[in-house]
Amino acid sequence: MNPSKTEKILVNFSGKSIYINKRYSNLKDAYYTGISESYTAYDNISDREVKILAIENALDWNGRIKGTLNEINLMKHFQHENILQLYDIDFYEHNDSLTLYLITESMDTSLDAVIRSSQDLTDLHIKFIIYQILRALVYIHSAGVILGNLSPKVVGINANCDVKITDFWFAFANNENYWYEDHIYDVDRLFLAPECLNIARFITTKSDIWSVGCIMAYFLKRQNPLFNPENSLKQINSMFELLGFPAEDDLLFINNEEALSSLFKTSAKPDKTPFKVIFPEADSLAIDFLEKMLVFNPLKRWDAEKLLKHEYLKDFYEPKNDNTTAMVFEFDYHDRWTKTKVLKEKLNRIIGRDAS
Repeated sequence: MNPSKTEKILVNFSGKSIYINKRYSNLKDAYYTGISESYTAYDNISDREVKILAIENALDWNGRIKGTLNEINLMKHFQHENILQLYDIDFYEHNDSLTLYLITESMDTSLDAVIRSSQDLTDLHIKFIIYQILRALVYIHSAGVILGNLSPKVVGINANCDVKITDFWFAFANNENYWYEDHIYDVDRLFLAPECLNIARFITTKSDIWSVGCIMAYFLKRQNPLFNPENSLKQINSMFELLGFPAEDDLLFINNEEALSSLFKTSAKPDKTPFKVIFPEADSLAIDFLEKMLVFNPLKRWDAEKLLKHEYLKDFYEPKNDNTTAMVFEFDYHDRWTKTKVLKEKLNRIIGRDAS
């Protein structure tokens, strides 16, 4: 992939003005990701619709540079039908500001928009969507990568129900356990696993599995997600209201003594609420499947590979096609002590920008 640095034209639409490669036309707003503006456009050279992620001030601070490196490096590293494909990279410079354009394949909408809509969703729809998310996770996790912010907003979906993971901004390595202290208030807390709520440094790929469980629960309820996100303590207490207060051995992964003490002092110790009460329309297989994901203790939560083999997904699971693996990805730029100059050099090298 050769980043393009061709002539830009000024495009005005929806009250905005952006400089973009003249090969793209018919720009329309897609959505704001919280990190970047997203547009759909028509690529007149490749003759296809694309999505353009516009990352403004891409070199402003370390966290922004690392997130941008994540998006580029991981989309280039992963080649999977349930992961968004990166087509090209472009940029526009003005004074000391750099706007980066990531050109990717286009998706019709986000999973969040579908769930919030009045569109009828059958059990078969839900199975197929969850199945595809898990297929992607088997592949992503095999590379030693944790998504860290899996939610319906970062899952794209097309009219034919094809699903793709679309965002890697907050991804981190399986052993990079300091990450959530830095970013917990930047991510979508509604779908965060308990271990990610400042109670433990023991964070693994199982945190993404909890998020899949929350997405499935969101599908089944068709309303706001299960757990109160006001603060970490209230969110964990709302988990206890559903799952019951954990047994002593299910709290051993919590290595934040202050958090553990607070849980015992302020938390009620409710019994488990039967999932059938919360999800009365779900059948027994769906309930069992959900209970394998929404497990407070991450050590007892099923992984993506095992979940794919669950009876609930028997209509879709194909052993030969659903266990593909990726090469391990090295986050050689995630050390928190990496200097800004080094990070800028890495990003400039990837996008083909001469910063001299």
